[in-house]
Amino acid sequence: MKSRIDPSPSISTVGWCAIASILLCVFEGAARKWLLPNSVPAVQALMYFSKDVPLAIAVFSTLLHPKRPASTIFGPMAQLLTVGTVLVLMGSLIAIEGLNPMGAVITLRNGLILPWVAWLLGRNLTGRSDIIAICHVVGCCAIANAILGGIQFYSPSDHFLNQQPTELTSAVEDAGRLRASGTFSYITGMADLCIITAWAGAVLVGGFPRRPLGYIYVFAGLTCTAVAMSRSGLLYSLALISLVLIFNSKLRLVGIAIAIIGLFGYGFGGSFFDEASTNDAGIHNAIWSRHKAAGDGIEDRAFGTIISDLPAVAAEYPFGVGLGSSQMSGQVSAKENSLTVFVSTEGEHARVVYEVGILGFCGIYLVRIGSLVILIAWIQSIASDDRQAKYAAWWPTVFLIIFGLNMSIVFDHMQATYQAIALMCLVSVFEMQARLKGRR
Repeated sequence: MKSRIDPSPSISTVGWCAIASILLCVFEGAARKWLLPNSVPAVQALMYFSKDVPLAIAVFSTLLHPKRPASTIFGPMAQLLTVGTVLVLMGSLIAIEGLNPMGAVITLRNGLILPWVAWLLGRNLTGRSDIIAICHVVGCCAIANAILGGIQFYSPSDHFLNQQPTELTSAVEDAGRLRASGTFSYITGMADLCIITAWAGAVLVGGFPRRPLGYIYVFAGLTCTAVAMSRSGLLYSLALISLVLIFNSKLRLVGIAIAIIGLFGYGFGGSFFDEASTNDAGIHNAIWSRHKAAGDGIEDRAFGTIISDLPAVAAEYPFGVGLGSSQMSGQVSAKENSLTVFVSTEGEHARVVYEVGILGFCGIYLVRIGSLVILIAWIQSIASDDRQAKYAAWWPTVFLIIFGLNMSIVFDHMQATYQAIALMCLVSVFEMQARLKGRR
């Protein structure tokens, strides 16, 4: 079946900007670690925000040459984003005295600005050519980091490849092995890359024509999160690719097989690796040893922080402490000034309430849940013979957003960027479909 999405072979300006942003997400950490280690904070911040420069160029280009959207999906999305923005700003104003400027910029970027960017730029992607190019770039980045991460995993902590951005940080070891960070400054970068690679691979294998190379990309992504010993990356990625394939009638058996293998590995992995020596552990042994040491299960990883942290923080800080106060810069500032400090490395829900209160929390999650509802409503309103062309990008993005409800997006600049670009790609599919219908 031939896709009805615009088959233009050229990549748009917005598409190139999205690709550049992804590359900077993946490789700016390498510059901080190996080219400019121990650089001053201003240089670190410049490289940190470098990924936003291409997106800013795309926004500027779009505003210079605005296009009236053909798809009706943009209206409800704009209304949703407006209400969410108002709620977050109201929550921020209530606790204005605790505002941390640098942290506030990051929170607003990740929680609100990037969804607005996805809404604005989605109308200027050219459809299939842009989406496929973005997926291949993500997959190639995963392959590069899988190879590099494998070398790091088996190398000593003082090896050049395991160098960290500053002298204040050091490589993390667990179960007798080093947790690889690839080209990233932090281990979480590998998990983030794994998740977006699962999205890219699912788009490729579910598209028309199907591209089996997507399976290789998914495997590379899983390798990235494995050598980083990140359990959340493995959990979300396996769930995403399995569910997408299960909902594809022609690939359902493959999805079921992946799900069974994943569940078997979780349920019976310990019996195979309990006797493994942590002094010379392989990847599978190291991951299982870390999982056992953590003492939590899938349900704890999925819902533990919501159940334990969110109610307590909402009761203690219903109006928040201040926008940006729970970002890294806000935490440092709070420590220096002997202020209340709340640090949670797992889950963002309580940290969002801590920053902008219950009102701002509702704004952030209204945007996420509302976007999901709109995407579901619009796919159902489309004629059944047109849906198949969209499903290649629709299912992976919908599941990515669903899992994103429990990911740290407001406090993870890379995951926030990836989610925005994925949403941008899906919105562009609706736009291209509407334009093609308008020409008939």
